[in-house]
Amino acid sequence: MSNGKVTNVIEEVSSIGKDAQALVAELQPKAQQGADLTNAELKKIDRLVKRSEAAMSAAEVRAKERRKAQISELDKLINNITLSLGTPGLSQTAIDDLKRLKRNKLAQVVRLKTRAALDFGGILSPAEIKDIATVLKQAKADVAAKKKAAAVLGSILQIANLAISIVGKVGALV
Repeated sequence: MSNGKVTNVIEEVSSIGKDAQALVAELQPKAQQGADLTNAELKKIDRLVKRSEAAMSAAEVRAKERRKAQISELDKLINNITLSLGTPGLSQTAIDDLKRLKRNKLAQVVRLKTRAALDFGGILSPAEIKDIATVLKQAKADVAAKKKAAAVLGSILQIANLAISIVGKVGALV
């Protein structure tokens, strides 16, 4: 398992996905035999779930900060456009262009504010965030119940799948 000292959220999510896949490979034989999990395995799963929750929290904070900065910059631009519209001697074409630009930037601010309220930094939909929360909650419940390896395997596979999906979506944006 990774040491969890990765500073980049995407690297951490990728690391979580790899660790989840390694854990699945480790638990697969036990699951096929119907064996119980050992305390060490339960601790590994618990650490993986906690890392996943921490990564989600850190990513959410960063996404909100990034979105807030974008909105702030757009607000400044809109204010500058408004001031420019009051400049004497502007041609009608320049005025029309500035008004159109202002409308576009106001619409962009509204979209950003709406997305900030609805989704996770524009990367995940509310349904995907709910799915992640459900998977993490189920994995925690599985660990708390000290279930057999087969019962926990599904949750760990879902964590790996979600991590790969998130990294893929973010990679497409970068």
